[in-house]
Amino acid sequence: MKVDPSEFELEFFEEIGFERKRCPECGEYFWGPPEAEVCNETPCVEYSFIGDPPASVKLDVWEAGEEFFRFFERHDHEVLDRYPVVARWRDDIHLTIASIACFQPWVTSGEVPPPANPLVINQPCIRLNDIDNVGRTGRHFTLFHMGGHHAFNNHPHDRRDIYWKEETVRLCYEFTVEKLGIPEEKIAFKESWWEGGGNAGPCFEVVVDGLELATLVFMQYEQVGGEYRELPQKIVDTGYGIERYAWITTGEPTAYDAVFGDLVDATARDLGVEIDGEAREILGELARVAGLMDVETESDLRVLRNRVARRLDLDVNELVRVAEPVEFVYGILDHARCLAFMLGDGVVPSNAGEGYLARLVIRRALRLLDGLDAEREYLLEVVERVLEDLRGTYPELAEREEYIQDALECEIDRYTRALKRGKKEVRKRLEEKGELSFEDLVELYDSHGIPPEVAREIAEDEGVEVEVPDDFYSRVAERHEGPEEVEEGLEELERIAVEEELPETELAFYDDEKRLEFKAEVIGTYEVNGDAWVVLDRTYFYPEGGGQEADRGTMRWKDGEAEVKDVQKVRGVVFHRIDGDVPPEGAEVECEVDGERRMRLTRNHTATHVILEAARRVLGDHVWQAGAHKSTDEARLDVTHHRRISDEELREIERLANEIVMKDLPVNKRFMDRNEAERRYGFELYQGGVVPGREIRVVEIEGWNVQACAGTHCDSTGEIGPIKIVGRERIQDGVERIRFAAGEAALERIWETEDLLRETCEVLRVNPENLPKTVKRFFEEWKEQRKRIERLERELVEAKLRAAPAEGRRVGDFTVTLVELEDVEVGSVAGTVEELVKEHENLVLVAKIVSNGSCQVVVGSGESAPPAGELMREIGKLIEGGGGGDERLAQGGGRNPDGLTEDRLVEIVEDLAGG
Repeated sequence: MKVDPSEFELEFFEEIGFERKRCPECGEYFWGPPEAEVCNETPCVEYSFIGDPPASVKLDVWEAGEEFFRFFERHDHEVLDRYPVVARWRDDIHLTIASIACFQPWVTSGEVPPPANPLVINQPCIRLNDIDNVGRTGRHFTLFHMGGHHAFNNHPHDRRDIYWKEETVRLCYEFTVEKLGIPEEKIAFKESWWEGGGNAGPCFEVVVDGLELATLVFMQYEQVGGEYRELPQKIVDTGYGIERYAWITTGEPTAYDAVFGDLVDATARDLGVEIDGEAREILGELARVAGLMDVETESDLRVLRNRVARRLDLDVNELVRVAEPVEFVYGILDHARCLAFMLGDGVVPSNAGEGYLARLVIRRALRLLDGLDAEREYLLEVVERVLEDLRGTYPELAEREEYIQDALECEIDRYTRALKRGKKEVRKRLEEKGELSFEDLVELYDSHGIPPEVAREIAEDEGVEVEVPDDFYSRVAERHEGPEEVEEGLEELERIAVEEELPETELAFYDDEKRLEFKAEVIGTYEVNGDAWVVLDRTYFYPEGGGQEADRGTMRWKDGEAEVKDVQKVRGVVFHRIDGDVPPEGAEVECEVDGERRMRLTRNHTATHVILEAARRVLGDHVWQAGAHKSTDEARLDVTHHRRISDEELREIERLANEIVMKDLPVNKRFMDRNEAERRYGFELYQGGVVPGREIRVVEIEGWNVQACAGTHCDSTGEIGPIKIVGRERIQDGVERIRFAAGEAALERIWETEDLLRETCEVLRVNPENLPKTVKRFFEEWKEQRKRIERLERELVEAKLRAAPAEGRRVGDFTVTLVELEDVEVGSVAGTVEELVKEHENLVLVAKIVSNGSCQVVVGSGESAPPAGELMREIGKLIEGGGGGDERLAQGGGRNPDGLTEDRLVEIVEDLAGG
């Protein structure tokens, strides 16, 4: 967008004598002192601060953060504690990617007042879109600290004008120039434009000696239909790169040296990586030149290294030999710090959501260790050192070290096992397709944990070249940045609510959850796909939400009645699906909620909160709710956990839950201001998911658990009744499902178990106390019988195969035999086939083993017969599969068993023999 230059004209620039200029290199406009000629940003200039820092102070990353806080606190900004790196308060992103993300969408939309105004925060942020560049450019991090000072002008809950462009630029100038002692002539304010999340505005990029230190965004427009409209509230959104301020004040060769300090040397020493004067010179030069270009591909990296080698008069191979191991060390340290925050803030590595992103970082760190021929377990030691380094500023992370290390140990073991399985999976894919595309590499990585570099190595051993994109991990990370959209299936109801401008329904059940009978007025009736839906002015029917099924009941009026079969809430409007007569608009209806159903749902919902907290107490506070469903007969709770829940742990969870029931703790339900609730209880409020609105309903089981929750709940834990866990399963990697029932439903499940036990004892004619011993004896007898049957089956198969040479068809000089088998072990078949073709040099023996609609094939060829491997390749085409082998023995498989017949086999032998 073309921006009016007046957007950037400030009295402050005139006050300090800065002038607007156009950079002759890039053509962009900037503000700087009269003697400034260029915009001072790469690639128009090189980094000139490396080895020659311009600041009068030297700050490490922690000191830079403290100076940032102290400066803005003195300028009347309230200091906020950091938010988690997992964006628990949002449902559109997994990770906190910027300081302003902490206040989206509720504060920036005007729905919720800001927690302070103005405020300052030093927010750890994670972005993985440049993960492939971490370590090799000198400046990219997966986790970085964004210092943000924010002002919300004319906010609906605070109509003050706090400050705008003049004060924002002044504060940045005073912090950078006056506080840190960076000479005025080195700073430039480059004009730019920012857009994101439907908002837009002009911004300044603050540059010193080639390095962008901060971005000052003035969020003043919204994008509507391709047009920009002025926002009623104007937001100052700034982002200061705290790591970059540390880098520019120390002048270290790379930002990694400035941030990690002594950890770089200690880690390099452990890994046998030498960092001498030559290495530091090379690394500093690489960072300088990397600043002049976008290093996005392997070819970019080669260009970068060649340019640096020429400047230093070095052979490029020597440069790579010296620099690459150090780049790996940088990457390992960066990833270790990122993981300390991710796992410390409760992420459980998995194959979905933020857990997937954590696993991606872990596995890239392990690949870097593999590249240095180091033990993978060394990652545990690096993370331990990083946690110790973080302890002073973030003690909460060090407190979770036990979980962090345990989760990493699990992931290292999973990664190692995935690599062992990887060769077979990659070779199978190559047999099926003959190549590995980018999508194949992504699927191998996502589904089987096989890094693309490993897949490439295996493919090359098989003579297949595979191209791995240089930004593979960045592209994979982008695919998993935000949660997948869930189709709600309520679009038509939403359309009705909007087009009819229906008023929000009064949710009267929050006033009295025990009330089951009420009167209401019909606002409207609507037909959707043959179903009748009724909207009332008020309702005590609970609409489906938060995993709790909807209430049911009845609706009566003067001339009719209907059953309420479903209840849904869309845009604040509650729709009741009815079966029966349809009431007229404006009619008064008498409604009754099914009390037994409501009580069962209520008990199971409160029990879910009890079970969740019990799981956190038993398994650790990294446990987070990943999903839940509450029905009348049973409830299920999905929790994040890196290991399978053991029988002992499950029993302890059940014991703790019932202990809380017996204590009859009060369950308090109240609406609270969102900011107040977050300050009092933290972001664990959102265990059950994101809850919209300025006010949120907080359900607190006194002394046990607090959650933001809109569901119906008991008044005390004693009302829940007994809780019985009825099962558990791993629904995906890193997520365990606990199934349970509460109250009468729990008793029913206990009775079912007792009935089953009694029936089993009657069938076996034993007492309950003797049941385990009797079942064990029966099982041992069954295993022995099964062994005998399997032995007989093997003998029959071998007899059938050994009879084959005498029963085969003559094809020229050869005997060709197809033996069809079902559900037998391939290994024993292959052994017999191999023996027979050694005894009969003119024999072609093919065994087709059919199972579950597909088949496996074993091909044996005598010494004078056509090669087995060639036969298998042709057979693979017939059965829609593939395979391979040597001249005497080959194996394969396919999904079309009927494609291979004796006649087709004879044709193949004739073709190969004739050729």
